[in-house]
Amino acid sequence: MANKKIYSCTDIEMVTASLIIIGHFEESFSELSSLRGNWTPDYLKDLKKRINETSTKYVSSDNQKGQRDATSTLQEIQIAAKRDVAFFKTQVEEDFRDNPSFCSETLKTLSIEKYIRDVQKNSHEALSALLIGFSNGMNDALRQSVTAKGITGALIDRIISYTDAFQTANVTQEIQKSTSKSNTQEATDALNGIYTEVISICKYVSKYYKEDKLRKDRFTFSKVVAQLSGGSKPSSGTTSTENPTK
Repeated sequence: MANKKIYSCTDIEMVTASLIIIGHFEESFSELSSLRGNWTPDYLKDLKKRINETSTKYVSSDNQKGQRDATSTLQEIQIAAKRDVAFFKTQVEEDFRDNPSFCSETLKTLSIEKYIRDVQKNSHEALSALLIGFSNGMNDALRQSVTAKGITGALIDRIISYTDAFQTANVTQEIQKSTSKSNTQEATDALNGIYTEVISICKYVSKYYKEDKLRKDRFTFSKVVAQLSGGSKPSSGTTSTENPTK
């Protein structure tokens, strides 16, 4: 089962609050570093670096762009293919209105009759099947018959060219969807990790400063988040592990 966010504030609020708290931590580091053996200057430097890198990679960047670009490309091909296939069908029906058997056989041979309705309903599977059928069915004899009536070879070639382009775009979109899901889980894990580590620091330090409200508040995560929006009440980012028992 995929992990979920363990904080209820936004990602940018969590990262910003974490950086503020680590800033407070750094200001009092000469005093606080004595509390735990692993709180060394290298630890502080590494933690700040990890928070900034996590923010840049998962909060500041647009992790969905690849999927949106792939979807846009697929839609562009789909729109163009639907338009050209519909125009081809109309021309065949008009050019061969006096030869209905040829018209019907042509539309069947090219898979247009079978799939056109579903194509118009934006079915990717139907469009893919139609384009493959069109490419396979368009032999030299049929091309000569329809172009002799006025249908351009450029239109035929363009419809055929959509076959591979649409298949490639469809596969690319599926890959991007899968990658996006992976990136989303990766981001969740990384951000949860930062939050967990900062909350641990808050727990230790707020316990240490329990008699000093001003300093304790600087290490109370929910209060730091609330201050980001000018609020005076704790945000919904409070967790049961944030502050130690008095």
